[in-house]
Amino acid sequence: PMFIKVHGGMEIHLAKRINFAPNALYAVQGKNFMYMTGGIFTLLFPDHDHYIQPTKFLLGVSYRSPAVIVFHTGFGSKYYGIGFSYDFGLSPIRNLTGIPANAFEISLKTSINFGGKSKKSSKFHTPLM
Repeated sequence: PMFIKVHGGMEIHLAKRINFAPNALYAVQGKNFMYMTGGIFTLLFPDHDHYIQPTKFLLGVSYRSPAVIVFHTGFGSKYYGIGFSYDFGLSPIRNLTGIPANAFEISLKTSINFGGKSKKSSKFHTPLM
């Protein structure tokens, strides 16, 4: 069956250095469907051109059907991003080993310019992990 996914979100500037990005996702394939909704707060630090020092910190939470709470956190700059998420299952369903169906994910992102003019940084800061 055809896989259909619809997602969207926006970024709201709450203060000079604080953004909030609500988001939603709906996916369906045949009789199976999943939805997820939540938001991520981003705290922006002063911009600089240092490769290692972070310029943003992210913290958020989402709900994913059926009965999963997802916690998100991360940090990064225009050169890299490191993210961590933890899926906490609210259902008593366990996997085949008898362990609750919780999971974690680590994401790494880097931006490399191979010469030429560098692209201007986007004004959007969230949730680009």
